[in-house]
Amino acid sequence: MTLKTLEAIQASAGTGKTFTLAQRVVEEVANDVSIGRIVVVTFTIAATAELKSRVRERLRDASAGLRARSRDEPWKAPDKVLAAWVASAPPEAEERLHRAVVDFDEAGISTIHSFCSRLLASCALEAGVSLGEDTGSRGTDIARQVVDDAYRRLTTSQSPVFVQALEGMGLDRPALTTLARRAAELEAALVPANAVEPGTPPDISVYQDAVARALAVNGNAFLDFLIRHPDLCHRKGSGASVSFGKTNSKDPFWRVRRWLDSASLLSPVPEDAERFTDATVALATLAARTPPSHPFLDAMEVILPLRATLGPQLQAWATRQRRWLVEQVQQAIGDESRRRDERSFDDLLRLVRDASDRAEVQAAVAERWDLALLDEFQDTDPVQWDVFRKLFGPRRLVVVGDPKQSIYAFRRADIHAYQRALGQAQSIATLGDNYRSDERLLDAIKALFAGHEPFAMPGLAFKGPDAIYKENRLGDERAPLFIRHIEREGSPVKDDFLDSWELEDPCVERVAEDVARELIDHGATPDQCAVLTRTNP
Repeated sequence: MTLKTLEAIQASAGTGKTFTLAQRVVEEVANDVSIGRIVVVTFTIAATAELKSRVRERLRDASAGLRARSRDEPWKAPDKVLAAWVASAPPEAEERLHRAVVDFDEAGISTIHSFCSRLLASCALEAGVSLGEDTGSRGTDIARQVVDDAYRRLTTSQSPVFVQALEGMGLDRPALTTLARRAAELEAALVPANAVEPGTPPDISVYQDAVARALAVNGNAFLDFLIRHPDLCHRKGSGASVSFGKTNSKDPFWRVRRWLDSASLLSPVPEDAERFTDATVALATLAARTPPSHPFLDAMEVILPLRATLGPQLQAWATRQRRWLVEQVQQAIGDESRRRDERSFDDLLRLVRDASDRAEVQAAVAERWDLALLDEFQDTDPVQWDVFRKLFGPRRLVVVGDPKQSIYAFRRADIHAYQRALGQAQSIATLGDNYRSDERLLDAIKALFAGHEPFAMPGLAFKGPDAIYKENRLGDERAPLFIRHIEREGSPVKDDFLDSWELEDPCVERVAEDVARELIDHGATPDQCAVLTRTNP
């Protein structure tokens, strides 16, 4: 679909995004677009309440300014932008703004899901849907029940080794629960088309028996067997290409033993495993001697070939199992919704997306609304973008966002949809002034992100806004930005990476010390301090 009029406004944090949206509504109303014919959409209830309050206040201020101008009365503008606009607004704008203030309850400022509900309620006949009660939480309950049934089916009559192996296959209860919750969402990444039943898992009984025989061997006795056997080479250069000395046998054996004891059918096979096979022992056998045999070696001769074939088979079965779970969750949710005539939030989006292709629905939208302003556009997912692209693309659509603040990929937010939309925009404006931070801090942040691709995405560069506040308002001459660097040497390392779990307490202590120093040494007050964390405590 060709977007007739798509405007994009790029707004970094602190550049007056909400201010700009409110001013845009004022200007549209002044141009004879009634307040009820404007859709303003954002993503949370709290953001909706804030936006609605700001728009109402802006309309009132503009209306008061126009009334004062026409009566030649004194009026104090809240800011320079509105003062300049009131001075140049056409005379007819006064009545239009007054009417918008009076009719403000008709303003379409809401969340996306609220907009979809309102659209379906007003266009149910054109959309071909029946009205029903909306529910947003039932999908989670249904997903949990499907997981309980699936896990019970997976583990019934299975050995402890197999149940433990489910974790390595992503089929343990926590992994299934996460997958089911994603499946309960619209168009999750793993949704298949007509997934086939997974069938029964591969038979691992022979593998299990061989592992049990290997683990039944006394490890120290086996090592002594290798190190002292008269027919085996025990040091290099003694007539065989492989040796079984004490130093090169003990640690490799125990690594293999721990691998076997983990009962994981999908964990990587240790490089040392091939060392304890009949083939390797034969290479270590002295000339004219007969390679010795041992129950551990016999077991490994069974384990390694089976492991090579069972691994791919189990992976394929696990993939079928996950796809089957996704389909079962979605089918159960659909059946329950139809039975109760209910809709989840994602049901609403899907229904509106599908209905937006209908000429009757597009005509109904055109009759009711002239313009849509889509806030926080960087967090829009493909389905939400489809809804507004189809419904308002033929008319006027304004998107406002900041790709640097796209943090909701786990909710299916698609930064690529943002970039594609910008490529279709007829105009792109950037709010270039920051009204929140001092120049020193903004310069430091620009230096931190300059010179490379900080967001690991081609075409998404960092160009910070300019500061309105040139002075140092805190009067603090310290550097505006500090970076804590943890030296690798002396720090806890796990699997070749810094162990974040072990570093948690020291990091918390450092942050507490920094906050205390601000309060005690630099005269900060508690309300001037903020600590951001990745998760809630």
